[in-house]
Amino acid sequence: MEFSMNSKESAKANDLGAIVVLIGKIGQYMACFEKNIKVGLPKQMFIKESSQDFSYKNIRAVGRQDAGMISPGWLTLDSGGGIKEGISVDTPGTVIFNKKGDKLSREMQSFIEEKISEFSNDSQKVIQESSTADELKKFADLKEQGIITEEEFNTKKKELLGL
Repeated sequence: MEFSMNSKESAKANDLGAIVVLIGKIGQYMACFEKNIKVGLPKQMFIKESSQDFSYKNIRAVGRQDAGMISPGWLTLDSGGGIKEGISVDTPGTVIFNKKGDKLSREMQSFIEEKISEFSNDSQKVIQESSTADELKKFADLKEQGIITEEEFNTKKKELLGL
């Protein structure tokens, strides 16, 4: 996916090793990596450096609002508790931006939603695979106990493995 980062955002992405970075007001940033997102604020005159990490598998939703002529836009992560009403620079998992950030924030929202879906599907696959393994073990035990024949076991095994 191609992102419309400006040169400052591209430089920050390179520094962090991130896929994409959105830099908002007062230097606040949201950086997307392969397995997680980092929302941070660099050290400034009266502010110490801080950051939070969010795993895609723990993010429930992504909220976004375009910037207006006067009002800022925002991109926020919901990892429980819902999207907050009064978004500010100290709202956890949020970056506040001006009008120039609208396009990139839309691109990032789509990217994050795809990642959330991807991680959600991976979790479901693990559950399904362990269920298939559990079923095979159960039928192997039945065969061992003489309750089903070798032929019945092999038939069930093929069915479970989709062969």
